[in-house]
Amino acid sequence: MILMQGKGVSQEEVKGRLYFSSAVQKESERSPENEKKRLGRDQNDAMSQLVALAEKTTAETSEESAIRFGTRAMFAEDDDYVECIMDTLDKEHYSAEYAVQQAGEQFSAMFVEMEDPYMQARSSDIKDVTQRILNNLMGIDELSVSSLVLLPLRAGIRKSIAKACTLERMEG
Repeated sequence: MILMQGKGVSQEEVKGRLYFSSAVQKESERSPENEKKRLGRDQNDAMSQLVALAEKTTAETSEESAIRFGTRAMFAEDDDYVECIMDTLDKEHYSAEYAVQQAGEQFSAMFVEMEDPYMQARSSDIKDVTQRILNNLMGIDELSVSSLVLLPLRAGIRKSIAKACTLERMEG
């Protein structure tokens, strides 16, 4: 467990997991091959999650609604998307998280710039797939959303909180 202490912004005590969603580490101490193994595992997990959501949606609503999740699963293994990630790992030796984040931003922007409204809407699919892979790489369990501690998204808030907090490793 990690205990965070710092200057409080309210009088209430809050317990739960604290995540900084933009805190993707660029550099990695792992080899590119190890990063690729992590990526492959967590990319497959993201696809499995999306397939499970598609199956659940089909059972509870309609197959038409479930198609969105199937489409997103296909994006997770899209050749160009994966190649972009692998190029970053191979050429730059950055972390898998950073490579996925960069590919997601690049592909999302590319879809937004397309003329076809249907293709523009696929930008949100890319963002979802990217976030799922990132969550898996960072060990964030999306089923534990109720245990998240939410932080305001004002400019600079993450940096100021990070500077104000000290971390202590606690066994337990």
